[in-house]
Amino acid sequence: MNDQYWMIAAVVWALCVSGSGALSLFHPGRSRRLVWVLMLVLMLIQSVALMERSALGATCPIRGRSEVLFFLGWALNAFYLVLGRPYRMSVIGAFTAPLVAVLSLLAVLFYDPVVQSLVGQGWLTWHIGLAMLGYGALGLSALSAVVFLIQNSLMKAGRLTGLSRNLPPVRTLQSCMIRLIDAGFLLLMLAQICGLQAWMAIPVAKCVVAAAVSVGYLLLISVTYLRGLPGKVLAWWSIGLYVLSLSIFLVLQ
Repeated sequence: MNDQYWMIAAVVWALCVSGSGALSLFHPGRSRRLVWVLMLVLMLIQSVALMERSALGATCPIRGRSEVLFFLGWALNAFYLVLGRPYRMSVIGAFTAPLVAVLSLLAVLFYDPVVQSLVGQGWLTWHIGLAMLGYGALGLSALSAVVFLIQNSLMKAGRLTGLSRNLPPVRTLQSCMIRLIDAGFLLLMLAQICGLQAWMAIPVAKCVVAAAVSVGYLLLISVTYLRGLPGKVLAWWSIGLYVLSLSIFLVLQ
């Protein structure tokens, strides 16, 4: 049961980071790097929980709704930690932490002590793992889109408040959205290929959602590169498609 305790610890820590991140948004004197460091500690807690769960089943902990949701939160945090500092977007941890907290809390609520093994199902393991990484990238893109919309509205209203000064520039946010969508879509396509190799029985509802999400992101990427999209339109589509993609978890067992 140690894995469950670590999952609960992740929820509590993510909530604490959310509070600290909210303060950093409105108080210029607070170091935004602190949010990144706190998210790194959260990553360590998440990793321990996943390793504990993995040790119980001698396999990658991505089987079942609880494990998948927790792994998704880990992937979301991983992309934030990788891109937050280089893109000077450490402050986005204030938006990432609450989502990680929600995903971790759902994982705790759906917790199942019964461990299912994926030993001998390599393609299925790759399918689920790559899909979760893809959703992590797309989730961070959606969060960047939310921050873009906030910053864009503040700029148009001429409200150069402490919040506006603490948020990344809209050009940086738009560039980050595009790169994260590209990375997430590529990972999802690789996951689909692995899923076909696994020859698994896929529920019809899951196929429909997966196909709609894939086509949606493909169209978004194509239009963005061929014709270009205003940042606001790109942001809304990024959020909408990610919300649609999350519906796939409704059909997971």
